Amino acid sequence: MNITPLTIYLWQAADKLASFLGPLSFFSGLIAVIFIVIYLIYTYTAISDDEDAATDRTFKMLRTSIWITSPLAVFIITFAALLPTSNTIAMMVIIPRISESKVIQQDLPDIYNAAISALKKQLTQEK
Repeated sequence: MNITPLTIYLWQAADKLASFLGPLSFFSGLIAVIFIVIYLIYTYTAISDDEDAATDRTFKMLRTSIWITSPLAVFIITFAALLPTSNTIAMMVIIPRISESKVIQQDLPDIYNAAISALKKQLTQEK
């Protein structure tokens, strides 16, 4: 895989997308929860008033809203949680290339081993 300008752009766009998806996932989840609560309140009120809620237009609109917003909110929240940062994407692309390099493995194995151990130490300290 060649590192193209598009690849570099997508690395940098990942951070911007993550900062956009954070608030969006919060509000989409909040809207889905609000629709579910309104639906439950409306259903309970309709049952206690002996109305046929299943044929009511408001009931159908609420049910449709829940069927649209809930899966959308789950998708946005999951995507926001699993989206890697630009540093992670760079490490996923660059580190395998460096480690598979013939120069590193044959000519400079001490530097390679020191870099790998430093990277492992840094990754374990961040958790």
